[in-house]
Order: sequence, then C-alpha cells, then structure tokens
Amino acid sequence: MNDKNSIFRFENILCAPIVHSRYYFALWIQELFDEYKPELVAVEFPQPLKSLLLRGVGRLPYLSVVCASPDGEEYSYVPVDPCDGLVHAVRTALFKRIPVHFVDLNRVDLAAIMKYYTPDDYSLPRIGPEEYYLKTMERIPLSEPGTIDYLREQHMAARLREMNCFERRVLFVCGMIHWGRVRGFLENGGAVEYFDMEEPDTDLFLANLHPSSAKEVLEEIPAVAGAFEHRRHEGKMDRFLETARIISAAEKNHDEPVSPASKKSLMKYMRNLAMVSLQFTPDMVDLLTAAKNVCGNEFALRTLKIAATYPFFRPEEDLTVIRIKRTYTEADEGLLGLKSIKLRRRQDMAWKRNMKRVSLRRRPPERRKNEWRDAWNSAREHVSYPPEDILLEDYNFFIKNKILKMLSEEKARVEEFSASFRDGIDMRETIRNFHTGKIYVRDAPFIRGRVGPVTIIFDERHPERYPWRTVWYSEHKKESDLIMYTTPPGDALVGPGISRCRFGGYTSVFPPRRIFNYWMLYEELIQDGIVTCEADLLLYVAIIYAEEKYIGYIAGSAPPRRLKHFAESNGRHIVFIPISSLSPDSVSRLQRFHVLGSRRLRAIAHKYIF
Repeated sequence: MNDKNSIFRFENILCAPIVHSRYYFALWIQELFDEYKPELVAVEFPQPLKSLLLRGVGRLPYLSVVCASPDGEEYSYVPVDPCDGLVHAVRTALFKRIPVHFVDLNRVDLAAIMKYYTPDDYSLPRIGPEEYYLKTMERIPLSEPGTIDYLREQHMAARLREMNCFERRVLFVCGMIHWGRVRGFLENGGAVEYFDMEEPDTDLFLANLHPSSAKEVLEEIPAVAGAFEHRRHEGKMDRFLETARIISAAEKNHDEPVSPASKKSLMKYMRNLAMVSLQFTPDMVDLLTAAKNVCGNEFALRTLKIAATYPFFRPEEDLTVIRIKRTYTEADEGLLGLKSIKLRRRQDMAWKRNMKRVSLRRRPPERRKNEWRDAWNSAREHVSYPPEDILLEDYNFFIKNKILKMLSEEKARVEEFSASFRDGIDMRETIRNFHTGKIYVRDAPFIRGRVGPVTIIFDERHPERYPWRTVWYSEHKKESDLIMYTTPPGDALVGPGISRCRFGGYTSVFPPRRIFNYWMLYEELIQDGIVTCEADLLLYVAIIYAEEKYIGYIAGSAPPRRLKHFAESNGRHIVFIPISSLSPDSVSRLQRFHVLGSRRLRAIAHKYIF
C-alpha cells in the first residue's frame, strides 16, 4: 500500500476508498494507520458537523446520531457507527493525536439511498483492497458533470490539494464511488471549492441513540457490531464466527435443545440465503429467516433478541435520547423525547435489504406488571390446548402404524417368483441375483392383533426436572387418557394463565377408560420392587390397561426384563422403538405442550402459543 504506483496514491495522499458501515473496511483503516503513519487525516464529512461528530466519536462505544436541518422540519442524520470506516478513521486519529480535516460539502440533499451494488466486504482481506476496488468499480459509473456528487468531488479534491501543499503524509478516507473522480481532479487540476453552495443548518444537534434502535440504524448486526468493539484492538474478526456465536447463545437460552442436524441445516440455509443475495455472509434478515424456517418462530425470536442487542448504552443529561424506525421508502420516523420528526439518512445503504422481509409472530405484551403471573395464580383448573391434543393423538397413531409395519417386516420372507407377485417384487434380492435372470418377490404376512397403549419416555436421565406427576382424562371419545410426568406448570409463562411445559414421559391409553392415578401408589410399587423409576411406572400402567396384544414403548433404552415378563404373563408383547430413530424435530415438538389455567383461555391461547 506504500507503493507510489498504487491506484490509491497521489503524491503524498493515500486514499482509503471504503464501503460505509462495514467493519472489514474499518479493520483495514486501522491497518493503514500502522503502515502509512499519516500526519493528517481527511474524511468525507462536512465541516459544519465536525464538533458534534467529534463528540459522538468520543462517546464511542455508546451510539450517537448527528441530526441537521436547514428549516427544522425534516432532518438528515449521520449515525456515529463504530463499524463505519469514516468514523473509525476519526476515532483512530483522535487516539493517535493526528489532526483531522472534514472536507465534504454540507448539503441536505445528500440524504438519499445509494443504489450501487458492492460485493461483500468479507472478501476484502482475502483478495486485497485494490482488487476489491477494481472489481467493484467495473459496474459503477463515475458521477456525471453537474450532479451534486460531481461538485462534492471537486470540492474534496480542492481541500485535499490545500492539505497536500504542506507535503505531509495525508490519509484520505471516502466512499468508494468518489475516489476515481477525486483523483482525476487532483491530477488534471479540476478541483474547485464550493463553499457558497453549502447549506447552513439552523437546527443541529447530537442525540443519544436508544438501544432498541440499534438494529434500525446499524448496517451490521448489532451484536456483531458490539463484538467489533471488543475485538477491534486485535485487528482480526470473522463475521461467520460471530454469527455462529449468536446462534449458540440463542440455543443456550432456548427451552428445547437444537439437534446437530438442525443446526447444520440452519447454517447451510443461512449460507444459501446469503448467496442468493450475492453475498458471502448473512445479514440480520438471512439469520432470522433461517432460524425461523429450521428451528421455529420461538427460536427465531430468541435469536432476534440476542442479535439485536448492542451491549453499550449510557444516558447523559445533556443529550436527548432518540428512537429511529427505518421505513426504507419514505423518510424515517424519529422520536425525540415526545417530539416526532422526519429523518433521512446520509449515505443510506438500505437498498441492500429493503427487498428482503421476515415476519415473526410476537406475543402481546403484558398490560401491567405481573399480569400473566396473577392470572396463573388465580387459576382453578389445568386444561390442555386442543391443537396440541390433536398433534399428540396423531403422533400416537403414527407410532402404532410404525409398530405394525416393523412387526410385518420382521416376519417377511423373500422367495423366488413362481405364480404370484405376493406383496411385490423385492428389488434388492432381484438385483443381487441379476446374473441368474430370476425375479424375487416379498411375502409380508398380516399381523394379527393391534397396538394398544403407547408409552414415550423423552428424558430418562433427569427425572428430577419433571416433578409434576398427574393424569389427564379425555374430554371426548377421540382423545386418550394420559398419565405423565412433566416440568411444573407455572414455571415458564407465555401468556396470562398460560404456561409452557415439557413432558418427561407419558403413557397414552386409547380408547379412554378413566385410568387410575398410579402416581398415588408410586412409592409402594418401588418398595415392592415392581418399578424402579418413573419410566417403569408408565410402562406398568400401559401393561395394566392394555386390551390389545402389542404395547408401544419409545425410549432411549430397552424396557427392563421384569416388565417384559410381566407383560408376557398377561398375554401382551412390548415393542421397543429407540427414540433416536425418530425425527428429533418431531420429538421435540411433541415434548413441548402448554397448560391453560382456564377453559376460557382457549379462545385467546393462539395469540401466545406458536
């Protein structure tokens, strides 16, 4: 970069053309300070904003917004973004006590959306700044004469020529689309100062950005921007790893474990979404879209909460807190205390994501403190949520069919085709004997008997996590009776009188017969040596109430021998299915259920359960 033949050099001026608000460019700026050791720094900011911007930079890592308006009605604003190369250049120069010059025109009409495509800055340290610049500018035209950008570039070139007269090393940081014209003006003498075209600001102030607006203002994911603050001194940071850390943090705060297969699918889906947008790394929308479609709305909400959190905020008495909401079409909405204002962002890169949307369902908030807890404490009954009842019954039906199919497969035999195709051609055996020219068919005998109760044990290792042991009786003939042990209702409230719970295990008895609550005899059964744990008791109940020949048992380990013998002595046969052979996502959805404190809550439960 110190090569005088570099496309970024003109005499004693070294230019660092950047893409705004991308931290790989900020890291590059940091490297240039160490390599080039500039004596002056020039940045693409207007001089009238200098005092406020310097104060905002001095407040970092706390976020600020500089707002300016010529008439006090509509404001242009510049966020003091720690990941922006311009801001980082000013910050580094102040730290190293290097003079900083603001060389841009002060124009309100700069607040417009920049519609130029730029490659992902993830490639910057991999292909080098010069290659990145050349590839980017192949498709971006230079400014046309007479346009505001053309006049700005003439103005900046004139200011730089003044600074270069001192023959000191100058580091000039500007937007990538400007350097071509600025260099041309420096070489050909077309630089002109346009101080008479500057628009004076009658209303100019610095505001403290509210934490909830970080996701609206920062182009980087706020959590990633916060990580940049911690790691910028190291000079190395990987956006992929930071995004993976967000997913891991969301997984730790999630009620349900995310299976390795789901996590792999999430990362792959997120990568593909980024590639569709012609980027290497995902943005916030890609992250949330992948989280929602792979792991569900609940996981996406937790991911959003972590990703949208910028870890630094400090109120100051002399700075008003501002909230900003991006609209991407009209002027942004700002709330300055109780005053509503219209805002337009300078150097707006919002076009990159304004065509992408992701919708997440959110629960209605509490109207008053402890509203949900008070509603739960006043509950007089515990009832289920009907859509989850349907899911449970459907899954039990699926398990019963799976058991019959397994039994049929076990007794199936393959024979050479003679007169009947039986249950169809056995392709494996036929291909294996292809050289003989013979066809083999499969004979799967009909299984006599049906499947009765189904016992599913989700967690055998930690029964202490599921202290609520009860029986739920069917409300109609299409439901089964359930004896179960679960997490305690009321621990995780998701709505007024609505609690999320998780099964440790259950036994489903269908058709319903008002089964006895054997939890009342649990201690006696343990003393008699009939059962040794909660899973044994559920299987014991299934054997007691089984009217069909087969009993389904789904768990991590096979049932104990004593219960197998007990079942055989009663003319029943236990069919074991390892729970690991079932879909982890389906099992996870089945394990989660909700308890309502009243039947009337079923009318509104859909707003809180998803």
